Amino acid sequence: MAMFVLVVDTSLMNVSISAVVRDLDTTVSSVQSAIALQALVSAAFILIGSINTDARHLALQVALLIPLLAALAGLANAFRMMRLPDVKPSAAAEGMALA
Repeated sequence: MAMFVLVVDTSLMNVSISAVVRDLDTTVSSVQSAIALQALVSAAFILIGSINTDARHLALQVALLIPLLAALAGLANAFRMMRLPDVKPSAAAEGMALA
C-alpha cells in the first residue's frame, strides 16, 4: 500500500511540474530535484517500516502523513491564489442602484 501511495504521489507531482514552475517562478530542474528528494525520503520511511514490525505502523503513518500535509498545503495555496475576475456593473445596474 505504501509503495502504491509513493508511486501515485510521484506521478501526480510529475504531471503538475509545469504549474508548479509557473506558480513558484522557479526552474524545472529544481522542481524535479524536490520531487526526487521527496520520493527518496518516502522510500526511506517505507524501508525503515519494513525492518522493524513494531515501528512499521509509525513509519507508515509518517510516510503517508508527509505527502498528505504537502497536498493540503498546496491545496490551501491554490485556494489562496484563486482570484475571481473583476466584474464591473453595467450602466443599467448603476442607474438602478442610484435611483
